[in-house]
Amino acid sequence: MNFTIELPNIDEGELSKTELTATQIQKAKEAVAAHLYGNGIFSEKEACDLASLTRREFEDMLPDYGFAILLSTPENIAIETNQK
Repeated sequence: MNFTIELPNIDEGELSKTELTATQIQKAKEAVAAHLYGNGIFSEKEACDLASLTRREFEDMLPDYGFAILLSTPENIAIETNQK
């Protein structure tokens, strides 16, 4: 899966002040994954893959972005396993 985020142009003189750390990049991935999952665009598996997190880690961080963990209902399980 490819995922691209376009950022505004940064003046080369400002580049050293704006380089992202590995932690900032990870937090950005988590935020995007949480919002795509929370809005029903990504399954939990897809969001975990994007954020490079285990299911447990992903579920633990969801409340940080204002999203609740869904219950493991038969419908949700079917969605996660691509069964309809």
